Amino acid sequence: MKRRGAAASLASIVLAFALFVSPAIAATGARQQGTAPLVPFNLELTGDVSGVEMSGVAVAGTTAFVAGSAGLRTFDITDPSAPSALATLPLGASAYDVVVSGTYAYVAAGSAGLKVVDVT
Repeated sequence: MKRRGAAASLASIVLAFALFVSPAIAATGARQQGTAPLVPFNLELTGDVSGVEMSGVAVAGTTAFVAGSAGLRTFDITDPSAPSALATLPLGASAYDVVVSGTYAYVAAGSAGLKVVDVT
């Protein structure tokens, strides 16, 4: 009886994989027909900016918009291995996050509220 129970458990695991996991893998494109599964991430540090506290980042084109203790900072990331500072906009408070949409950056500045910045 124990063997039948183990076989049933294995069958349940295989069925669960076939029904739930395989379609999720296929939906993400993590597997191409006739090839081994693709590794979705190949993480390697390319460049960095340090020296100032940073809380959030948004990228538009070749510009990174960074929220942090200095307010809103922008960096040219044309060469990701060597980001270069473009501008800093003090907001009177630390910035915690930033989202860029069109020609505006929307910055969450804690108790100082939402700051809308024209980035043209």
